[in-house]
Amino acid sequence: MPVVPTATVPSVAPTESAGIGYQSSAAATPEAFGAGIGQAKLGLARQLETTGDMMASHALRMQEDANVTSSEKLFLDQDIKLSKLTDDYNSLQGSARVNALPQFHEDAAALREEGLQNAQNPDVKKKFDQLFTRQLGFSIKAAGRESASAFRADQKATSSSITANSMSTIAKNADDDQQFLSATQTALTSQRALPDYQGASEDTKLEMDRTIVSGAWTTRLQSMARNDPLRARDLFNKNKDSLDGISQLKLQDTINQQIINVQSRVDSDHIIQSGALVDTSLAERLKKLEGYSEKPYADFKQTSSGYGTKAQLGDENIPPEQRRAVYEQRLYTELGRAANIVDTFAPGLPTGTRNALISLTYNAGSAWTSSGLGSKIRSGDLEGAKQNFAQYNQAGGVVNPGLVDRRATELSWWGGEARDSDPTSQLGTALEKAKEQAIKVFPDDPGNQAKYLDTLQNRIKTDYSVLQAGVRDMQLQTRNIVQRELFDPDHHVVDYDHLSPKAQQAYDQAPPMLQKSFDDSMRRNSTADVPLTAERQSRFDTLRGESINEPDKFMSRDVSNEDLPRPQKSILLKAQADRKALVDKGAKLNSALSTIQPLLNDAQIGKSATDQNKNAEYNKFSGVFQKSLDDFYQEKKRPPTDKETREIGIQLLKTTVTGPGYFGSLFGDRSDRAYRVVADQTPIQLRSDNPASHYSEIPRHSIFIGPDGQKRVKP
Repeated sequence: MPVVPTATVPSVAPTESAGIGYQSSAAATPEAFGAGIGQAKLGLARQLETTGDMMASHALRMQEDANVTSSEKLFLDQDIKLSKLTDDYNSLQGSARVNALPQFHEDAAALREEGLQNAQNPDVKKKFDQLFTRQLGFSIKAAGRESASAFRADQKATSSSITANSMSTIAKNADDDQQFLSATQTALTSQRALPDYQGASEDTKLEMDRTIVSGAWTTRLQSMARNDPLRARDLFNKNKDSLDGISQLKLQDTINQQIINVQSRVDSDHIIQSGALVDTSLAERLKKLEGYSEKPYADFKQTSSGYGTKAQLGDENIPPEQRRAVYEQRLYTELGRAANIVDTFAPGLPTGTRNALISLTYNAGSAWTSSGLGSKIRSGDLEGAKQNFAQYNQAGGVVNPGLVDRRATELSWWGGEARDSDPTSQLGTALEKAKEQAIKVFPDDPGNQAKYLDTLQNRIKTDYSVLQAGVRDMQLQTRNIVQRELFDPDHHVVDYDHLSPKAQQAYDQAPPMLQKSFDDSMRRNSTADVPLTAERQSRFDTLRGESINEPDKFMSRDVSNEDLPRPQKSILLKAQADRKALVDKGAKLNSALSTIQPLLNDAQIGKSATDQNKNAEYNKFSGVFQKSLDDFYQEKKRPPTDKETREIGIQLLKTTVTGPGYFGSLFGDRSDRAYRVVADQTPIQLRSDNPASHYSEIPRHSIFIGPDGQKRVKP
């Protein structure tokens, strides 16, 4: 503050200034010199300074608020883009998410740079960077976590796929040891590369490895048990420790059951052939002579496959692992037929001679029975027959070196001991062999041994009945061929030379007793026909009634030896032929019905021991089904395949559909029951306005959708 100077002067009081005391410099105050004004100005300056500071502070605050608002708005814009970028990244799956992580980092960094470039001033840039960098860190961290999770999931999925593929390879190549080891090692290697495996304890790693190995053995043995259950059991016993406890129990039961079901079929064939028709060693010899080919090949008069048997429609659809078994079964079937021809033509032949003739019949057919070879065999000149036998060495009219060698091999079997051809004795021998085989298959398991023996003996009895029926059918066919000509009113057959070539061949193939019957008929034909009498008419009527009421008994009769006029014999012979054709037709129908049995089960069409209406429905269906099969045969000139048979059955059911998936008007009459084919049924949506009423209207066993959206079946 300024100080007013004072000067030392005399204190005088001017006379002219009344009322004002004289002031000396010593007594003068600052106010006397304007100090108050200075103070006022100084205060004003201070006030102005304070006000300016306040305004400056307010301006700075306003600027700061504006910067915060700008930075937050800029952060919001970029954060929205970052969220969109994150959502797009999270929508990726598996390896795609892992591979996209570097690009996500680049795109997220670009959003930060874009925000910094759009900042209005350094302060906004700084505040935006503080906000966005923190959020960016969260997003990058989350993306990395998701990427790691996706990577682990992708690794697991890839490993699971590799394991599944390895198991599939094992199942398809169950017999191949090297394939099994390679596929198992592939699955183990894939699992061991997983982070979960690498970070696990040694005990856990061991357990994970055991799971893979146990699964591989389970897959292999289950697949092998379907075709070769004995080897599956052998491998199971040797590698039991590689399986976990539960798998051991399940596999043991599965393999034993497959032995009972599958191996009994194989053993039945072998026992039947060795005990009744064909020696097992002969089958093995034939395999070597014929060779094996899964692919069809031209074989002179036919297309063959397997062990030289005729190729059949649909062979290409047989699973590769089952083809050899199918072709082996055909081998035994054809050998059985060849054996029937040989045994019927000349029963009781020496074993080696019989085997050679069976092999010849399998290879070249039965024409030899009507040739010089057949004549010598029938007369018992087996040594002389050897020369005729060797002459069957041509193919297409040209001598074939392969056939020359084959006939030489077959002749090396010639001779041996006579064979017992009595059917009862053969069956007894086969059943005794079944006991031996059951003990051999289940030596230390009495329970399964008994099950196996029961199954095996039942199969043998069934197979033997089929074989004997085949023999009877063949004999009946042979007899009918000759007898139709013997009793044909338009022909007068009095000796062998009057028979047609086809009838002569049938005569040659007939057993001696039947040939004697033919000879007797031809001798009677050489004389006048017997007259019709009341007794003969009565006998004829009796036999005709027998053909209706006792068909099996009628079919076994030798009409040619009946004391009846030739026209009546001809009628009865035709009845036998018609009956045979009807039986064959019924057998074919039964086979076709078996093919579509699952469809019939779904439709509840079947036989019943007590419900006559059910039987009537089954008979109606069978009749219409037979008509459809006949129509197919007339159109295609061949029987339908199993697939075509199923299609015919499905189409037949569909033609009477009265609602989605149901059958109501069956075969022309109205049925109260509704049938359905489950595979083709469309679920019924119950009406929402009154579902209970709608439910009461739909048939039993209907598939419907209730108000809750769940699919159910009406009981």
